[in-house]
Amino acid sequence: MKIYSDYEKKLNAFYAVERNHNRGYKVYFFLSFLGFCFLIYSIINLISKTEYEMRDYIFLAIGISALILFFIAGFIRLYIIKFLPKKKPLFTEILNTYVKGELVSEVSNYGIEPYKLDAIIHPSGYINIAYIYDKNCIVEATVEKNDFLIKTNVTKEVTSYVEVKIFNKHLKKQYGRVHKFNSKGYNKEQFYKGFKDFIDKSDIKELSLKCQEAIEEHKKTYR
Repeated sequence: MKIYSDYEKKLNAFYAVERNHNRGYKVYFFLSFLGFCFLIYSIINLISKTEYEMRDYIFLAIGISALILFFIAGFIRLYIIKFLPKKKPLFTEILNTYVKGELVSEVSNYGIEPYKLDAIIHPSGYINIAYIYDKNCIVEATVEKNDFLIKTNVTKEVTSYVEVKIFNKHLKKQYGRVHKFNSKGYNKEQFYKGFKDFIDKSDIKELSLKCQEAIEEHKKTYR
């Protein structure tokens, strides 16, 4: 059963965004270097003068600001790309498994029927893994570079069919409660086990009943 689409297209888009990120930190450091050069020029210019104009101080402030801001931006991006995966390897492990086409089969090893699983990567840098309880509702995990989220959710079968007032009456407070976890210390095996434990303890059965109630009321109201 599939609930996602455009798997290959989104994977290619993810790699394109990652290449831009890799170029990005180099650009920031280069701009920081230019800011440093501008700062040195401004200092030399000030030293060589006996009288100062406002623009001399403006140039000095621009040099200092560019040096600091672009260096910090470059370091943050470098940290996310190069150092964060070593401290929090979960995303990289899940990504490598997804690229090999083995993510669904590995999750299914923890007691979930593979035909009830689906997974997709998003260009903005996260991976969704869904346990499809039925056509109306799912348990969905979102693995990001820093943490991961698990929540119960409803599918487009419900959101695109049921009228908003009826949907809110039955389901507004019944789904979407997010459980967020810092991924430090997690490997993919611990994540798989946690995902299965969450499914077992979730109120997905009750959510499915609420979805059916909303659908039935919609049919009665709009038939």
